[in-house]
Amino acid sequence: MLVLEDLYLGYGPVDVIKGISLEVTPGEVVCILGGNGSGKSTILKAVAGFLTPQSGEVRYEGRVVNDVPAHRRWHEGLVYIPQDRRLFGRKTVYENLELGCLSRGEPRAQVKGRIEEMLEHFPVLREKSRLKALTLSGGEQQTLALARALMGSPRLILLDEPSAGLAPVWIERLFEVMQRVIAELALTVIIVEQNIHVGLDFAERGFVIQNGVIALEESSATLRGSEDLIRSYLGG
Repeated sequence: MLVLEDLYLGYGPVDVIKGISLEVTPGEVVCILGGNGSGKSTILKAVAGFLTPQSGEVRYEGRVVNDVPAHRRWHEGLVYIPQDRRLFGRKTVYENLELGCLSRGEPRAQVKGRIEEMLEHFPVLREKSRLKALTLSGGEQQTLALARALMGSPRLILLDEPSAGLAPVWIERLFEVMQRVIAELALTVIIVEQNIHVGLDFAERGFVIQNGVIALEESSATLRGSEDLIRSYLGG
């Protein structure tokens, strides 16, 4: 599904990612852990097409996509949900969902059917469907961001710090729903997290990034038994 090969990334003369290689198979859920400034979100931006590698390759479904713009990757099923969610705050929940797939040129009836599917998956959004997105709580906004991403029928979802700023009760609720929906739709997911417990409980496999390189790569079960070691890499 996705291969990163000897990837170098940076901003100007500063190298942030230094020769990372990894592979994600179809239907797999993996987590990238790391402290602030470790480069984990930079990896997602390169995969999504918002940052061009200095060298190395990003291969999506067997094709090198280094020069493919972000909007084309989105049309090909690669969807990025940034930490700040990028919702249209003054539009309603329903309108935000519409915007998740209208640009694909789908018929209105089909769009309406897709929205109904999302409201079935996420009942909290049905209750708030006529409210403006800016009036929602942080957990509700994150739920809307995920539902809007799913409107485009993605194959690979990139989640950047979905638990950031959420109350513990909302983190638990959100991740329970995400796990159920992702399993039902057989999606491939890469999640970036600073929260060790959240990331490893959600994913099957994890990568720990330190100073721009992969310091650890193991199954989530193995990494859960090495939390002290992980914290040393996270700087805690």
